[in-house]
Amino acid sequence: KRSLLPPCLVLLVPAAALAAEGRFPIWEPTTITTGGHYVLTQDVNALGGPAIDIVGGIGDVEIDLNGFTVTSGPPGGAVIQANGLSSLTIRNGSVRGTPFGPAVRIVGVSQVTLERLKVENSGAECVSILDASGVMVRNNVMSNCSGAALAIEVVGPLARTRGTVEGNQLSDSLEGIRLRTVTSMTLRNNQIRNATGGNGITLQDCAGCLLT
Repeated sequence: KRSLLPPCLVLLVPAAALAAEGRFPIWEPTTITTGGHYVLTQDVNALGGPAIDIVGGIGDVEIDLNGFTVTSGPPGGAVIQANGLSSLTIRNGSVRGTPFGPAVRIVGVSQVTLERLKVENSGAECVSILDASGVMVRNNVMSNCSGAALAIEVVGPLARTRGTVEGNQLSDSLEGIRLRTVTSMTLRNNQIRNATGGNGITLQDCAGCLLT
């Protein structure tokens, strides 16, 4: 004779364990309004709009996708979006875009770290980072996007963006990497293949950039 736990209890057990470790579980489309460390416990699919929306002014946010996939359906837009944070780290999972915007859109975040992500199938950039002070983008795969696979740009009245783009694989997108108004940016050991309508790397107003 077997005893089956109710589904709600099965979900609560890992959630309680994560909470005890100081991590907040995500298992459905979520708006993050408090800084902290978040971790996915299953794939997340939004029917429309962002699957993960991180609001401004809440400090530092770290998201571990934990090997899961984040997606969104029509009308779509960015699948993960963030605005106005002190720092944001996203790692360890997949983001599948929509025809209507970048898969990941980050605006006005001081320090951005993206690592070990697979980002694909977007109607604009795979990843768009605007008006950041510092970036670390490493060991990601970005492909099949109608804009640049990775765009790092300053469009507001801010200082230039600094940072490192390293060990990424970028393919089958309009451009590989687009940098605008950056300084002291290092691009190292990136593989760029099949830029369908632009350059492998586009540098605009790039002071002190190093490509190796």
